[in-house]
Amino acid sequence: MAFVGISKNFIERVGQKIHGMQKAEINSLGEQPKITAMNTEPWVLQAVWGEHLHLLEKMPEKWVGKASSLKFKFKVDNLDLPEDRQHYAFGVEFADSVPVPPNYSWYGDTSIDASVPQIAPVVEYANKFREIDARWHKVRSQVISFLNSCKSANEAVKLWPDVKMYFDQEDIDRLESKTVRSGTSESEAAKKLAELDTGSLTSAAVIARMSGAQV
Repeated sequence: MAFVGISKNFIERVGQKIHGMQKAEINSLGEQPKITAMNTEPWVLQAVWGEHLHLLEKMPEKWVGKASSLKFKFKVDNLDLPEDRQHYAFGVEFADSVPVPPNYSWYGDTSIDASVPQIAPVVEYANKFREIDARWHKVRSQVISFLNSCKSANEAVKLWPDVKMYFDQEDIDRLESKTVRSGTSESEAAKKLAELDTGSLTSAAVIARMSGAQV
């Protein structure tokens, strides 16, 4: 086994491989369900106007904006996600224009409650999407932490053979070419390996392979 160092580029290639696996599993979910609604839906008007909804009937028509589509977001119930990924955004199309306040933000996502019955298909999709997201976020963090504790890819593979599933093919080919032995201490990497749930990390790669990723 030829010597392969743990360089910044090597770690980047591992990250790209993990991203590809995650993407393959997400693609297996199919397309996000499309939501269409009436422009008079109470949940839509309440989300857009909030505490000022009572002003809609009193406001001059020329002050009221019109929208044929709107963007909303809701919080996903998954505590394993980083805070910046605990929301899920989606769009809603309307056959007739929805009245919006004069100062309505067209660039942001209006928050709504995930319990709104009309968006149930998107909530179901989002929960699956974010579960995959959370799992692969954990995989990436643990795999890269383990690799960074190793002196070389050779040491990593010696300690945990299945870690090769997260290597770029070019790095695998280099590893499997003629070897140059390197004498390195394994104590730090072995300690890090003991902290990993290697069964879960290996099964994540297997799921990705079944979803069509090139593993």
